[in-house]
Amino acid sequence: EIYTLSLHDALPIYITADVASPEEAAHLELAPGAAVLRQQRRAFAEEKVVEVSRSAYRSDRFTLRLQLGLGESG
Repeated sequence: EIYTLSLHDALPIYITADVASPEEAAHLELAPGAAVLRQQRRAFAEEKVVEVSRSAYRSDRFTLRLQLGLGESG
């Protein structure tokens, strides 16, 4: 039997400023307590959570790109 899921509604994505934990700082090659950006999101399929993402990024190497518009419907 084959199952297919269609992922949808992975929004909202939250990005917040914080400080690195000692473990994160080691992985990111930062001083403990250095500034990082945190991202959190959940992806849904058929109204069920199928993915949870939590990440920490170096704030000095982060680029956020947003594309705003009406999309296909408008």
